[in-house]
Amino acid sequence: MATDTLQEYEALLESGFEEEQARALIRLVSPSRTDPEVVSRLDRIEQSLNSQSQVLGQHSRLLEQHSQMFQVIVPLVQRIPTMEDDIAKMREDIGELRSGQFVIEERVKMEGRVSRMINATLIALGAIAASLAATFAR
Repeated sequence: MATDTLQEYEALLESGFEEEQARALIRLVSPSRTDPEVVSRLDRIEQSLNSQSQVLGQHSRLLEQHSQMFQVIVPLVQRIPTMEDDIAKMREDIGELRSGQFVIEERVKMEGRVSRMINATLIALGAIAASLAATFAR
């Protein structure tokens, strides 16, 4: 009879009943004196199911954490194509800035040359003026 009760319990589980429902049905249907071996076996099954339930709960929490991380990562990954466009635009801007910088450097060099030529011209004019003043002074 103990084997019959255990088989009925397992059949109920296989047919889709929850453990608690199957136990309740077996207790209602089976005689009031249940074989201690069956009770022991049911308790071991219950303990095994409880420990597996705890493991599943831990895995569920880990999956939830991973899901949250993916929710943060996915928008960043989706932005990669637009970031490539932004980087290309920045490269163009840098190219324009470098060409502008080159033009400014060349202007500074030219202005330095012009400034030196003006200074040389002023020195030459000062020398000519001094020479003329010396000539008129005699």
